Amino acid sequence: GEKTVYYETGRNVQLSTVIYCNNWNCIVHDWLVKEDYAIKWYRLGDKFNNTTLMKEHQYKYSHGLACKVIVPKDKSWQDLELLVSKWDTTSMLELFGPHDTELFMKCDSKSKECCILQHGEEKTMFHLGRNQLYMKSYKSLDKFFNFNAAYQPTINFPSSYWLNQFFTVVDRDNHKIYVYDSDNTKLIQVYDSPFISDLIVVNSNRAQSLLLCQHENHRYSVIKPIC
Repeated sequence: GEKTVYYETGRNVQLSTVIYCNNWNCIVHDWLVKEDYAIKWYRLGDKFNNTTLMKEHQYKYSHGLACKVIVPKDKSWQDLELLVSKWDTTSMLELFGPHDTELFMKCDSKSKECCILQHGEEKTMFHLGRNQLYMKSYKSLDKFFNFNAAYQPTINFPSSYWLNQFFTVVDRDNHKIYVYDSDNTKLIQVYDSPFISDLIVVNSNRAQSLLLCQHENHRYSVIKPIC
């Protein structure tokens, strides 16, 4: 079918990383030429000229940034919510409230550039720009990761084929894939594989008998345990 490509004509971006994308919205983190950074939210139209920059927030690395993306539960609803704050406890408390501010501050020693992606009662916290996952939570259960976990950007995924009762975390340094229960964040299974250094997205089926993997450079693979 037909594909539409969106692009900007500006030349002030050195590197752009997708934070979240669906059929109507795209949020990116930009590393700008002058060593500044920016969060941008685009509303994607059905034609090139209908694509609109809804919100842009530029900041300096030394000031840090805490941002939160609230994704609507209804798939037919186009709007989402993007909240941004400098890395300051007072500012974060006013904008995010005590619970999310506490989550941000638990990562204060690791980074002062973090984002929380919230969909219903599920939250994911990750580093802006490095694609490093810090935390997953469901309701009041928070699971922090003490290894170099890879953040998998949400881009119209998972599909209806894959179930939301599990979530996977990739440890690229140690070549492991961890499968957790989404409801209680407990570890269910660990896969070892030498072929995960460039994984972007990993999802498990109901029986956890195979993993569907999306790699960089648009490659796909399936991992199955050997009994």
